[in-house]
Amino acid sequence: MNRFTDWNCGLLPDGLELLGNAKDAVSGLRILSERTGFLRFCFLPVFDPQEASLSEFLFRRDRAIRMLSDQLPENFRLIPSARMMLPPDGILSNDPKWKKLCIPKTDYLPVTFFLWDSPVAIENRLAKLTRHSGFAILLPSAERILSVFPKDVSDRIFRLPGMVYQFSYSALRDEKVLAILNLLLNRKAPILFGSSVSTPAQAARFDLEYDLELARAHFDRLSFETLFRFHPTIPKQNNL
Repeated sequence: MNRFTDWNCGLLPDGLELLGNAKDAVSGLRILSERTGFLRFCFLPVFDPQEASLSEFLFRRDRAIRMLSDQLPENFRLIPSARMMLPPDGILSNDPKWKKLCIPKTDYLPVTFFLWDSPVAIENRLAKLTRHSGFAILLPSAERILSVFPKDVSDRIFRLPGMVYQFSYSALRDEKVLAILNLLLNRKAPILFGSSVSTPAQAARFDLEYDLELARAHFDRLSFETLFRFHPTIPKQNNL
């Protein structure tokens, strides 16, 4: 189980996620690790350029991660990243500073958006980013697309070239998600999974084994191994 990484952990304090204090975050991470064997956790707090400057956001994010590191066992690896609000015009300036929001040592740039925005507009903005940004655009909690977007739009989003998709483990209970995962496997698109846990109570209820058993029953062995053994290269230390 230790080979797995939680690629979307919401247990980051200081108001960056739902939690407000480090004590609850540390408790949640310990519980999650005990239940799953996870020792690597990637954090994706939302960065909105309309709300704060990049330097202000990075200061808060990195301070929160250091706060957790000081209270967790040394073998826990905390991976700093972020979900950037999708630019309104789908255009991202050619500035190396955006690399600081990527998953470390990759060009995976996670983006997010408001679900009440126009699905077609979001599709067009994602398409522009994939063509012109120079990053591999990562879509966290990609199962949301299937639940709220029209099927024709969601089908096109899951066929965009150069995209990376992250799903919640619990989404493996959804037949529509399993079908999309088959499509993405055939396209050889990078796929990541995360807990999406944001409170200690959610960590205590998180049932990774159940979700993986559903996946084992659906996929052949090679597909299963491909889905759950893929990891980008990440730093060995939490030096921020």
